This record gives sequence, C-alpha cells and structure tokens, in this order.
Amino acid sequence: MSRLHSICVSWLLVLTFFISLCPAESGGEASTSPAVETIKESYQSGADKSPAKAARKPLNGMYKEYYQSGKLLAEGNLKNGKKQGEWKEYAEDGTLTNKYNYQNGLREGISKRYYPSGALFAEFRYVHDKREGISKRYFPNAALQAEDSYRNDVLNGISKIYNENGKLWRQESYKKGKKDGPCITYNAAGEKEFVDIYKDGRRISKKKYDRQGKQKSEPDVKEKK
Repeated sequence: MSRLHSICVSWLLVLTFFISLCPAESGGEASTSPAVETIKESYQSGADKSPAKAARKPLNGMYKEYYQSGKLLAEGNLKNGKKQGEWKEYAEDGTLTNKYNYQNGLREGISKRYYPSGALFAEFRYVHDKREGISKRYFPNAALQAEDSYRNDVLNGISKIYNENGKLWRQESYKKGKKDGPCITYNAAGEKEFVDIYKDGRRISKKKYDRQGKQKSEPDVKEKK
C-alpha cells in the first residue's frame, strides 16, 4: 500500500512539473487590459471635436473631451451620438469659456460666452445652430457693451454699441452681414456727431454735426467708387 502511495506521489510531482512548463494561452503573461474601456478623447485648440468620429457606435450619456495635456476641454450629454442639452467648454486652465444648449446635435436657445475672469461676455440666441435675433455683449463690470441683430447667422438690422457708462456711442445698420444705411456716432454728451451712410458694405457719404445738432458747413465726405 505504501509502495502504491509512493508511485502516485511521484507521478503527481512529474505532472505538476510539466504543467508548470506549459505557457498560458495569452503567451505566458497575464493580460493588463482593463475589463471596461474608457473613452477619453484628446484635442488641441481648433481640432475636430465631433463625438460621432470618436465612437464606433452611437453613444448615450455623459461624454467628456480632453486637451492633450489631460485637462478637461468640454463635457455634456450625448443622445444617439449627438450633443443634447447643456454643454460646457473650458480653457486649459480650467476656467469656463462657453456654455451651449443642444437639441439633436444643433445649438438651440441661449448660449453664453465668458471672460477669463468668469464674468459673462456675451449671450447669443441660436435657432437650428444659427444665430437669430438679438445678441448681447458685456463689459467685464457687467455693463452692456453692445446689442446686435442677427438673421440666419449674419448681422441684419440695427446694432448698438455703448460706452462703459451706459451711454450709446454708435448705432449701425446692417443688411445680410454688410453695413447698409445710416451708421451714427454720438459724442460723450449723447449728441449726434457723425453720420456715415453705407450701401452694400461701402460708405457712400459722411456728415458731421455740431453740439447743437446742426450739420457743419463743409460738404459731405464721399468715397470714390
């Protein structure tokens, strides 16, 4: 019985030795790949940031984009691979630069842009990813700096530019992205000082006024064609 026991032990040792010499299926080394792959895109300024190009299939849920340094560039939700809801963009130092609202991958509603200090710089209204209606820009102290009228993503209508004290400094007329009509400049007292007349983006005349609002004696300054 003891002899049979010795033979069994000997064969067990031999079998264990040969098994230890056999390589594993992965090539003898344990796999270091994680069980779940995390999507982390790196971009530089101006790079294409389309989530659809970064994924093999439409993604849903929270999505984040990164600079090559590893700092957060943008974050928001995806629905069927397209941006949906509020998205935020950041400078590489972590400060918020832009805030957009998306519907089915297109900007819709009010979007905001910020100064490096965090103060609000501008508000734009989007319809189907194009600026529409009145947009506003602000000074760092939150005073209104300008109001612009957009149609189909280009300036169209009246734009107003203000001094930091809140007084109107200039009013400009636009048509399809070009100055067209009177562009009026006001002095510090709020009185009309210059009137430039534009046609299809080209100034065709210029008038100057005194403090009483009367046109000065010199003739209109007209640009050569």
